[in-house]
Amino acid sequence: MKKIFLSFLFLSIQCAMAQSAIADLKFEEAETAFNNQNYTVTLNKLDEFDKAYGTLASKSLYLRIVCQDKLLNKDIIFESEEQFALMAALRKNTTAYIKAMESEELDDKFREVYSINENLTIYPETLKEYKEALTQLEQASTVDDFVNVK
Repeated sequence: MKKIFLSFLFLSIQCAMAQSAIADLKFEEAETAFNNQNYTVTLNKLDEFDKAYGTLASKSLYLRIVCQDKLLNKDIIFESEEQFALMAALRKNTTAYIKAMESEELDDKFREVYSINENLTIYPETLKEYKEALTQLEQASTVDDFVNVK
């Protein structure tokens, strides 16, 4: 019985170490893609890292936030639901990061994420608010066109 337990324990430790090594490799690949400014690949590698790591880590969340912020085109946010979805995911991630790290020591990463989060406050929070804002923009555009014709 003791041998079986020890064998199981040894196998468990080996599996955990293998998962950790794979996770480390995925994070290195994500960092390399980030350094090459390939933010979409970075996000894909971060997904793989989180899956291999087994949970969402603060280091992957930070890198994810920075990538999402780089990919977000605020100039066309009201022209593309994909951009709104990206902004919503970014908002969710910044909120999670701030909540997870608020009891930690203040550092530059926290300041950067906080700043990104603050910059998102001017945009609608829900899809319903987004669609209402689109309607208002379309009506304003129509009114402006009408006023310019007269």
